[in-house]
Amino acid sequence: MCGGSRPRREPAGPGIRPTAFSRAALGLFLLYSLWPIVWIALTSFKTQQQIFAVPPTFLVWPSLAAYVKLLVPGPNSILANLANSLIISGGTTLATLVLGSLAAYAFSRYRFPGWRPLLLLMLATRLLPPITAVIPLFLLMSRMGLVDTHWVLILIYTALDLPFATWLMKAFFDAATADGSGA
Repeated sequence: MCGGSRPRREPAGPGIRPTAFSRAALGLFLLYSLWPIVWIALTSFKTQQQIFAVPPTFLVWPSLAAYVKLLVPGPNSILANLANSLIISGGTTLATLVLGSLAAYAFSRYRFPGWRPLLLLMLATRLLPPITAVIPLFLLMSRMGLVDTHWVLILIYTALDLPFATWLMKAFFDAATADGSGA
């Protein structure tokens, strides 16, 4: 490599050669794809009047009023909703892990009469669309006094997730036993 000449760079692989037209086409497609995200970001910094202005305004003085309204405690605050989501998802995860691992361990270690049909029946409950149980569940939970509580959502989500978690953890316990862990 003497004489200052640079080696010719080969394309990385088969496909479209990077030409000016292909790069321009990809650039236009990128702008077309990202424009909704840019518009949402710009709109989040506008006031109510600027959002609904005709014709729409693109460059405005940024306003943080929407973020203040969202984050300051009050009726439109996201903080209470975030706390509710964390409580429900955490409770559901904990209940599903505890109950699912106990059931999976029992199915994996002990061969009691009817264990295989029971395991298949438990998995078959996943075939039932959850919307078919809405009215019976509402009637049951209203009689138990659990309507509009976190507990009702934790119980229902755990019941929906438990069959899958049991099957998944049963496979884990079976694999651990096969590997010789003695679990």
